[in-house]
Amino acid sequence: MPSNYSSFPCRGDGYDNGRGGYDSGRGGHDSGYDGLDLRVSDLQPNASLAELRGFFSGYGHLHKIIMDTRESDTTVFTGTVYLVYRPPPETKFWKQNPRFHGKQLRIEILNPENDRQDFSRERGSQDFLSAKSLEMGVFFKVNTFVREWETDNDIKFKLNYARRSFETEFGFTKANRSKTYRFRLETYFDDVEGEFHTELDTKKNQTRAVTTIRTKFPPKLYFLDEKLGMRNQFEWNLMDCWMRMTALRVGKPSDEEMQQPTMPSYPNATGEEFGRWFAYRITFIFDQNKGFNKLKEMFFKAADYNLVSRKAMFSRYITTADGSNLKKYVDRSMLDFDVLYMLECNITHGYLHDYNLNDEFMDLLAQQKKETALTILDNFHQRKQRLYDPLSHLMFEVAKLQGGDSRQETVPSYCVKMRKVVITPSKMYILPPTMETSNRTIRYFEDHKERFLRVQFNDENGKLTSSNGDNHISTLNRIHLDGYELYVEDARVTKRAYDADVRGLMNQYGVMTEYEVVSGFIFNAVVKMERKKLREIQRAVSEVMAGIRRNYRQKFEKDIFAEYSIKSAAEAKNQVDIKSKLEAKACAWYYVTYHHHERGDYRNENMMSFPWTVDDYLCDIARSTMNTST
Repeated sequence: MPSNYSSFPCRGDGYDNGRGGYDSGRGGHDSGYDGLDLRVSDLQPNASLAELRGFFSGYGHLHKIIMDTRESDTTVFTGTVYLVYRPPPETKFWKQNPRFHGKQLRIEILNPENDRQDFSRERGSQDFLSAKSLEMGVFFKVNTFVREWETDNDIKFKLNYARRSFETEFGFTKANRSKTYRFRLETYFDDVEGEFHTELDTKKNQTRAVTTIRTKFPPKLYFLDEKLGMRNQFEWNLMDCWMRMTALRVGKPSDEEMQQPTMPSYPNATGEEFGRWFAYRITFIFDQNKGFNKLKEMFFKAADYNLVSRKAMFSRYITTADGSNLKKYVDRSMLDFDVLYMLECNITHGYLHDYNLNDEFMDLLAQQKKETALTILDNFHQRKQRLYDPLSHLMFEVAKLQGGDSRQETVPSYCVKMRKVVITPSKMYILPPTMETSNRTIRYFEDHKERFLRVQFNDENGKLTSSNGDNHISTLNRIHLDGYELYVEDARVTKRAYDADVRGLMNQYGVMTEYEVVSGFIFNAVVKMERKKLREIQRAVSEVMAGIRRNYRQKFEKDIFAEYSIKSAAEAKNQVDIKSKLEAKACAWYYVTYHHHERGDYRNENMMSFPWTVDDYLCDIARSTMNTST
């Protein structure tokens, strides 16, 4: 078995449990893994990866293929490959004596009892289910879903517990119907608004379930390019073939599309703009007792992530409407620019929607004094809630401010109200003007300071991502041990206290960045109280920082040492139980610092040095993980 086969889940000798899954042959069903793993032998040694992938893809949805190589020479193919199908093929082709290049193949279904460690990490990490249709759109009222786009082309719904996300795959056929392409939508569990809402309609021989999911942000969009995914000449993985997209299209955009604005609110909006979608609606059709039990199993798992209520798994019906019959844009050219800017702030963040705006709303807003209109729209934005009846809210705010308080914030001479936009792959968010210290460039163009715009590029959920995509996941996997979850909540509390201490030190000496106080290499300190030489500041900061690190190192070890009546790390060094608990706790400290769900929306909010107070434990874990994987 090849060394990189450790990620393969292995199955038993049975097949076809009647639910689209795979029966292990032991009388039970593991709903966490709907796949089939095969070992194929007696292949010609000169077979190429492209030939093998083309051949075995003809039998089903091939997910992964690894060609075994000699231990003495990893460039020589042994004639054995390992295959993963997800979902399992519809036909048992291995019983049909398939031939490759005229030679009959020997095919085995892998048995999980042979090597449980190899498949346990992936088992239970995700669930699949085929769906009848997928609709994307937005909510017009609290319980009225507006359909803006739909498809019924080969839909697969998946809950990915490892990534803490749900994914929806579907086919996309161009107008000439020459070829069908695969796309995937993904949303993290943390970005779900509320819970899954599932309607159930049971008839004599059929069950229909419709799941509606509201989200805080538009989904991530991926395109399947099967030319990718070759890690080397002996391995191909479908998951490496997905590439991020900014629009639901194949090929380059037309000149007309290139001229369209990034923001979804503009006069020529069609409703199919990717950035307008804040809700999924997925329809499942099941035969009696087939598939429906799998859906319930998936939802029971989803309840562990607060996505589904265990007590009320199925809900009342939601009203639906066709977006093609609704007005996509309301004229707002009569508004002052500053008022229009704040209106677009609310629209791009989803607090207001063109479906709920009308001419009466625009006319009333235009009649208000500029300061009053800005105050009202700022109040809307501060609530951070969707307003389904904006006219009523506007009338209420106008009445409340009649002759009242609509004071504008005074801007000091050394500051400026800066406008900002955040651009994601799917849309553009406009942010309210914020006060900040002006710089030399803005002061030079004093008469044009209102025309400056700050731009930031984020992912859909507001996170700043690195240029290497999802490589942070592999790094997190290297600093990962079972049992770390027990220490996560305590780690969050401790990190907040640590961050406060470090920020206090930065403020005391006027140090601008965390890495300066941690490294001791200070080059931009501002001390107003007294004039000190930079060298004195560096020494003082380093001494205080060393004390902070020492204090939190003691906190890290204190509870576990007390549990075992240990007084020092030297005593605990050779005790396996203590060492495993300390390493699990170190993993928790690393997790709350670096996992993307734990980090703030903006880079200056993220303090990163916390786990490195226990750097020796982290290094031991990483070395151990690397040794295990090799």
